[in-house]
Amino acid sequence: MSPAASTASSRDRGSTTAPAPITARQLLAWGDLDARRRRAAARASWLPSALIALAGLGGAAAVAAQARADVAAASRLALLALGVSHLWVMLGTSFRMYWRPDAPLWARLPIPGGALFDVALVRTLRATARAAVVAVPCAAALALEAPEVAARHLALWGAVATATALLLPAVALAGGAIVASDKAEALVAAMGGGELRAPPTVWLGGLPGLAAAAVVLLILGTGGWAAGAATSVVGPPAPWLAGLAGAGVVGVVLARRAAPAVMPQAVREVSALDVQRLAHLEIHRPTALERAIGGRLAPGGALVHAKDARLMRRRFPMAMVTGAATTIALWIVAASGPAAAAPWVGVLVAGFIAYGVAMARRMTSRPIELPFVRTLPIEPAHVRAAKRAYVATWAVLYPALGAGPVIATAPDPVACAAILAGGIAASLALAFAIVRDV
Repeated sequence: MSPAASTASSRDRGSTTAPAPITARQLLAWGDLDARRRRAAARASWLPSALIALAGLGGAAAVAAQARADVAAASRLALLALGVSHLWVMLGTSFRMYWRPDAPLWARLPIPGGALFDVALVRTLRATARAAVVAVPCAAALALEAPEVAARHLALWGAVATATALLLPAVALAGGAIVASDKAEALVAAMGGGELRAPPTVWLGGLPGLAAAAVVLLILGTGGWAAGAATSVVGPPAPWLAGLAGAGVVGVVLARRAAPAVMPQAVREVSALDVQRLAHLEIHRPTALERAIGGRLAPGGALVHAKDARLMRRRFPMAMVTGAATTIALWIVAASGPAAAAPWVGVLVAGFIAYGVAMARRMTSRPIELPFVRTLPIEPAHVRAAKRAYVATWAVLYPALGAGPVIATAPDPVACAAILAGGIAASLALAFAIVRDV
């Protein structure tokens, strides 16, 4: 062996090569493989995609049929499809970043923050594309009767989709930065004391919720222009739409630069809070309203109700944020005085129902409910009654707080009242069906 070869061999034996960092492409491939396996094990895994496609085709058909009689009414249907489809994507941004099934594993691995953020961004882009399957056909269907109105709707969709896909992940990253910093507890305490205090993870729902509410309000404000008017409630819409799209582009650029330093720590902190490890455990007692409702239940049911109230506030604070945002949005609709309030109330109620279904599912699965609940000396009927009481309080309270102003000021109060009543009834029926087998 030559001296050079001997030296190289000794150097190879005496040194260790650091493994290459995990890339976003690898993370995405592993996550997609896990998702395919989960879908393969689930029943009717094709159903969500089929429902999305059916919603897009059905919505486009309804818009086209309505446009032949009333273009303005058809425009409101298209705006409803745009708002509902993208609101659901926006509200799920933090869950795609911090609460996916594989998030606890990723929190334990030395994964670069840039790769973590890139994967979350790609998943949000995919979700936005699925929302476009509903929104774009409804907007395009207007072209049969009003090509200019269809073009305006597509322009509005472009701005909303850009904000959904780019701005919301940046906002969620900012929420993660607050949770991972020492300022989280101080900021939460500044929000209020006593029973209104929330866990630090409320920022992961609160900031994206505020951003989503701003986008929905822009849809509401530009609705008249989208239907063909010269201007809108917010004035000339072009600066607003350009500003919304520009905010998405600028936000994602800034977030991508901050992600290497912020994202790993945020994922670890959220995971630690979620499993109640390495974190200050601060679980607050149920509120006065929750205690009053729990007092009406059987003793075993009251214990379950109190446990659910504590865990839901800690594990899923977005439930309270979504409820409060719905109430505030209804008040804003009442104060803005649109020509027809029913379509906007319908958008808000549809989003509220969708989140209510997700919340009911969480109450019947980990981490809110564990399998050993069936081994406790509590009647299954009392467990179901406790969970239905909690869901019913949530489903009725927030819409009811906003119903009065909307019905009192709307030009179409009967339609608004019917939508609100139907939404509450649908939310209760779906939630009760989900907790039936607990």
